[in-house]
Amino acid sequence: MIKRDLYLRKLLDYMWDGQIKVITGIRRAGKSTLLFDLFYDHLLKNGTSQNNVITLQLDKRKYAKYRNPIVLADFVENTVSAGREKFYLFIDEIQFCYSVPDPDNDGFEITVYDMLNELKDYKNLDVYVTGSNSKMLSKDISTEFRGRSSQIHVFPLSFAEYNEAVGGDKRDNFDRYMIYGGLPYLLHLKTEEQFKDYLSNLFDEVYIKDIVERNKIERPDLLNDILNLLSTFISSL
Repeated sequence: MIKRDLYLRKLLDYMWDGQIKVITGIRRAGKSTLLFDLFYDHLLKNGTSQNNVITLQLDKRKYAKYRNPIVLADFVENTVSAGREKFYLFIDEIQFCYSVPDPDNDGFEITVYDMLNELKDYKNLDVYVTGSNSKMLSKDISTEFRGRSSQIHVFPLSFAEYNEAVGGDKRDNFDRYMIYGGLPYLLHLKTEEQFKDYLSNLFDEVYIKDIVERNKIERPDLLNDILNLLSTFISSL
């Protein structure tokens, strides 16, 4: 497990601050690992019971029903309102939630932000969510939560994190880091061909599609031409 002490300390500093903790960042940067492994393990090691940590991974089929914000809120409220114990709520890939008609007000919708703002009012509940940058940018969060969230932006591995995880010769590690970057999954790969295939597929199948979807770009072929042109100018005046 790669240590992400910088981000873990940020989460610890924000604990029980009365806000929704929103963990954002590019895909594959390690948001879910930070929350569901590192922070989760920290809580258990410091006396929190597994029964008091509610985990929902909305990109998984078994949790699909909780993509409905009303169903999700009812489930959590029924759990935390039963006693005075402190609970933690972890929601992964919050952008999978969809809006539903408000059953009490015709013509209105209940959104994921309505649900989270409602859950925030429980004094015995501390809420943490992760979201993809393609769906949850800083301006969206600031608009929808209106100052009721604490945002932690997760980046790929720094060289210090990368070097500590890889071990060995620092110069060799730095050369490899400068070429391939610090996405955590790269540490599981062994050959240059694997590095290149992973990064190429991630770039084409994830990041470009996110940009096209987010900005409603009608000519992705022109976007690719622009990216190729810009790439040729790197390091030139």
